[in-house]
Amino acid sequence: MPFPLIPTGCPMMPSLRRSALQLALSLPLLVACDAGSTMPIKTPEPEPSLAVAQAACRGLPKGTSSLRVIPATNPGLPVGATLDFDVLNQAGVEVPDCAIIWSVSDPLVAVINNLGVVVGRSPGGPVTVRASTTGKKPLIGSAFVTIVPAVASIQLTPSQASLSPGGTIQLTATLRDASGVLVSGRTPAWTSSISSVATVSGSGLVTAVGLGSTTITAMVDGASATAVISVVADLIRYYPFNGSPVDLSPSGVTGTLVGSISYIVDRNANPDRAISFSGGHMTAGPIELTSAFTVATWVRFSSLIGPGGVIIGANNSPDGSKGWAVLMVPCGDGNTEGGSIPCATPGGRYLRLHTGSLLNINASNTLTGTGIAIAPDEWHHLAVTFTAAGTATTYVDGVMSGTRTGLTPAEITGEAARIGRTPFNNGGELTAGIDEFRIYRKALSAEDVRALMTMTTP
Repeated sequence: MPFPLIPTGCPMMPSLRRSALQLALSLPLLVACDAGSTMPIKTPEPEPSLAVAQAACRGLPKGTSSLRVIPATNPGLPVGATLDFDVLNQAGVEVPDCAIIWSVSDPLVAVINNLGVVVGRSPGGPVTVRASTTGKKPLIGSAFVTIVPAVASIQLTPSQASLSPGGTIQLTATLRDASGVLVSGRTPAWTSSISSVATVSGSGLVTAVGLGSTTITAMVDGASATAVISVVADLIRYYPFNGSPVDLSPSGVTGTLVGSISYIVDRNANPDRAISFSGGHMTAGPIELTSAFTVATWVRFSSLIGPGGVIIGANNSPDGSKGWAVLMVPCGDGNTEGGSIPCATPGGRYLRLHTGSLLNINASNTLTGTGIAIAPDEWHHLAVTFTAAGTATTYVDGVMSGTRTGLTPAEITGEAARIGRTPFNNGGELTAGIDEFRIYRKALSAEDVRALMTMTTP
């Protein structure tokens, strides 16, 4: 493309103007001294007369015997980006641009204007940036610049995680150019939206500080990506089911899938971001809920098979006398602590918690919430909390649906919990979608439960 060579507004001496013109004939010299420049680096004053321009140039500082170009090197200039070079003499005094003729060794990779501003044109280098004076014995200084591909997209792994206070997790940034080719050797700038929740180092190491949720952002060349980090106390299982049964809690217990399962669209219309059980289940390792705990998840029911719809449960006795379970049971089921509980709408269901015997259902070990109507293929947020004092509370879509005091904790240790299957060995399995499954070793408050329901996850 044609570049303006020496606009009349550039304050250059006649000898410098001739030398620059000669250089322009051999190298594509990009100049940006007027409004017609392709690079508006500096806005010039109104065009002065030649005499004024000559007077305006101070020339070399007195006593200058050598030149030093800064910065001497750079970690990589992206294509299309600019980098401003300056010249100092041996005493560290800046030499004015009008006393310097700039050039580059490879104008196909980078070009420079008469103000010492380099523009990356294509990946390559290192390119020599040369600053010289005129005369019989010109002074010369040089620096180097490497042009790298511009980053067009970033992907962070993982894109979400939960930590306990003091915990850490390493985020990895994958960089690609506009053609989707991996870009190496570039380091993003990392930031945390709420540093009182979690901080992030220059290498992407996240450290949990306080409870809450923060967004970690990685940015380079204008491209950016984010990861959501939640810092919670006593989180012992967290299965987002984003295409795998990986546990993102500090426990790190990856689930084992058994039977018929598939990954489905979640409640936010994201594909493969939830799991569907249709005759299968998942084991989640031993979970001893003998004191305070919370189970919370999103569920989409299509139908329920077997004895109730067990969301999660465990049992370590053949007769079911010791175990625990969280279920969604059809309204009108007579197998409750208070007899049949009707729903306002036929076909509805109610959320139930068992903390003891799974056969002898009574007021000391069972809480059944108020029945609600649930349409097929409709997502609902369910939560059950249990305090160390024996108070159980059920929540549906962030609203308390039942509470009871005086419940006894489960008498079970060492048995693997199963998501989507009754604790009985011959029991039925759940037919439903599950998303954002969490277990805490504490009883969350009503505010915490509502925060979980409204939390936005990637």
